[in-house]
Amino acid sequence: MSLPQETWGHAAWIRYFREHMKRSVETDIRPLIATEGAFGIPRQFFPHIEYLSGLVFGPADGQNLGTTAHAERFLREYMKRADTLYETEASPLLAMWRHGVIHTYQPKVLETDGGKRRLGWLSYQGERKNQEIEPLPGTRMTVSHLTTHVGKGTLDHLPVANNLLVEDLEHVLETIANDIEAEQAAGRATHLKNMQRAARHLAKPVPEKKPAAPPSEEDLKKAVRFIRYEWDRFSWAAHMIKKSLMVGEEPGDWEAGTGGGDDTKKSLIEICVLHARALRDFLNRERGDQGVHKTDILAVDFIGSSDQWEKPSFDYLTDEMDRLNRALAHLSYERIKYLEESGTDWKFKLIFDEVEAAWRSFLDTLSEERRGWFAQEPFGL
Repeated sequence: MSLPQETWGHAAWIRYFREHMKRSVETDIRPLIATEGAFGIPRQFFPHIEYLSGLVFGPADGQNLGTTAHAERFLREYMKRADTLYETEASPLLAMWRHGVIHTYQPKVLETDGGKRRLGWLSYQGERKNQEIEPLPGTRMTVSHLTTHVGKGTLDHLPVANNLLVEDLEHVLETIANDIEAEQAAGRATHLKNMQRAARHLAKPVPEKKPAAPPSEEDLKKAVRFIRYEWDRFSWAAHMIKKSLMVGEEPGDWEAGTGGGDDTKKSLIEICVLHARALRDFLNRERGDQGVHKTDILAVDFIGSSDQWEKPSFDYLTDEMDRLNRALAHLSYERIKYLEESGTDWKFKLIFDEVEAAWRSFLDTLSEERRGWFAQEPFGL
């Protein structure tokens, strides 16, 4: 399939949607209907949606042709012209299917109604309305495309008819071509300019992403003072908390970042948890992990390739990752939810145990020389 050209006029773009893009659907997606697989068609459908969003609306930004926000807008404004439910279900459809099958192999199960209910995925082939299916032996259901099927318990399902994803996408390709024809007849150029900007974006070569050079021995040695600072502040706060309360029975009036309570106790909690967060990221993450920047200091930088080190799991701090990020490090509306669901308590014994065990494991794995770097007197920033 040819790459769109910035010099194309209305007629060339009309041919592109009616011929090239239609052929892409016919050859890449439609044959998957016969296989009756649950995930193959969505894995092709959603990249098409994101690509088309960048064409009709223009590039999302300087780096991306399409984004999730662009794709959602396309579902709401264009796919709804095939079925209005794409507009009302755009957000859960993307969260469940686009992010699920692209990043985690299968669709995601979503929380709804403030966490009281769950919305699961359901894939089928058949009619748009009132299709009788048997997803499990002996379990018969009547479902409709993009219409939530309410379950008897707390689990509902969002049915998606794969054959209709294909049909609706083909319908929308023709809709876009018709819009361009109407624009040309009216003497306008809004779509044309957006698509020309998209073609310009697509023509730009993507810079090669070279892996960051490993830190030098000198940089590692200089970084120790910052790592030791995190450990020293965490250790001090943990010591003070252990002296002030019986670990495991945190008082409900000790609040971290939510207002109220004693200022000294609040500060102790915030110091402890914030430095625990920094140490978790240092000890648990690797190059290439999502969210890791090339300038981040990581424990793996200090460990030779011949060393055997089992990366700590941080079960509690991993489970509380979002809360750590949003309830302490970012001013977020999510704090309302965390306050309602978890109160203000943190499980300090788990935090102490996880961080202290991971720190000991890290030091034990280091070479004797590098372990000596961390044995010096505490550093300040």
